[in-house]
Amino acid sequence: MKQIQTIVVTASFLSLSADEVITIENQSWISVHAYVMHAWKLIPILFTLQHIVEGGNVDNLTIIIVQTFM
Repeated sequence: MKQIQTIVVTASFLSLSADEVITIENQSWISVHAYVMHAWKLIPILFTLQHIVEGGNVDNLTIIIVQTFM
């Protein structure tokens, strides 16, 4: 995690994304990921991949995203 923090803090550019998917078993998952430009190299980073148990409404998804960066 320290290495990821160093890369993110020193990155020239950062693109942050959150993506929710529903599996064939009707389970909901969210991934929070980023692409950073560090030393002119594009680096993908997966911050979290989490099973959503409480439902995929905006309140629950926001809580998961905020907790990812705390």
